[in-house]
Amino acid sequence: MKKFFKKCDIIIYAIILIIVVVLFLVFLLPKNSKVKYFEIYYKNEMIYIYDCELKSGKILSPKCLQRVEENGKTTVTVQHSGCKNVILIENNTVKMVESNCSGQECVHNFQRITSVGDVIICVPNNLKIVAKSDSTNIPFIPSGKRDCKTY
Repeated sequence: MKKFFKKCDIIIYAIILIIVVVLFLVFLLPKNSKVKYFEIYYKNEMIYIYDCELKSGKILSPKCLQRVEENGKTTVTVQHSGCKNVILIENNTVKMVESNCSGQECVHNFQRITSVGDVIICVPNNLKIVAKSDSTNIPFIPSGKRDCKTY
């Protein structure tokens, strides 16, 4: 009588199962990385960075025209070429609260950013917000009183 599975078949199935389990663990389990920075990009150029540990941000480009801090909340208004986005940073989270783009997907369809790797994208206004645990492009944010209108 012929065996249904040969010894080689079982070894191959076991290897495939191990690969699937490892991929599941790597990609689907939540990461425990703490959000340290929020970066705002316009056309893939970083225009604003917020340091969650220092509770301070820095304007890197004149495209980011206004930043208001009050009661533990930071509101960043990005204006360019007739486009406007208003971003709210509070309690180490970020939310797009206003945009003049058509469709308003960036305001209504994206949840508040709370985890590393979360992203909010406004395609019509070429804007992207990313949460990171570290950054290689971090500009110097001086300690003490901060004047964030540094270009």
